[in-house]
Amino acid sequence: MNASELRLHRISDASDPLFLPWLDLFQTAFPPHEQIQFSRLLGLLNADAPDVSLVAALVDGKFAGMALYERRGDVAALWYLAVCPEHRSQGIGAKLYKTIIKSLDCVRAVVYEIERPDQMPDETQRRLAERRMEFYRRMGGRIALNLRFWMSVGDWQPRTLMYLVIHQLQPISVEDVLRIFYNLFPEGIEPLSEPLVLK
Repeated sequence: MNASELRLHRISDASDPLFLPWLDLFQTAFPPHEQIQFSRLLGLLNADAPDVSLVAALVDGKFAGMALYERRGDVAALWYLAVCPEHRSQGIGAKLYKTIIKSLDCVRAVVYEIERPDQMPDETQRRLAERRMEFYRRMGGRIALNLRFWMSVGDWQPRTLMYLVIHQLQPISVEDVLRIFYNLFPEGIEPLSEPLVLK
C-alpha cells in the first residue's frame, strides 16, 4: 500500500464502525500503564469536545492506524499514535504524523511523550524505543534529554519515567518550551537545575 493514499477519519461517537478497530489497536499498541481508561475515552467522545480528536487512519479505505490528540490554546498534545502491525514499515506512520502536524498548523508546537530506552525491560524493547526516538526526530521532534518526566494515566497505574518531545511549528525559546511542558504536565516534571537540553 502507498502511504500517500492515507486519509484521516474523525471518530465522533462510539457507534462509529471504526471505533472498535481504533480501540483494539489502542489496547494492543500501548502497555497498560500508558492507557487511559475506557470510560475516559467514551467521555471524550460524548463530551462534544471540538479540541479533542480521535482519528482513524485509512489506507485504500481500510483501517491502518490511530491517533488521539488535543488542542490546548496555542499548543497541541499528541497523546497516542500507532499503526497496525500489518501496515508498519510502509511509511504510514510518517504520513499519519505529518498529516496530524499539518492539521495543527495554527498552534505553536505539538508536545508528546515517548518511552525512554533506559527504562525498557529487555534489549528488544530498548531497541524498539530507540527506533521510535529516531523516528520522531526525523519527523521534526526535539527530545528533552535532561528533563525527568513521570507520566501518569491515573492512580490505578504506576507512574512511568518518559521523555517529553516538542515539535515546534513556530520559533520558540528554550525557556518557553520549558513553560509549555510545565503548563501541560504541572505535576509530572521534576525541577530542573540546569538549562533544558533539546536534541
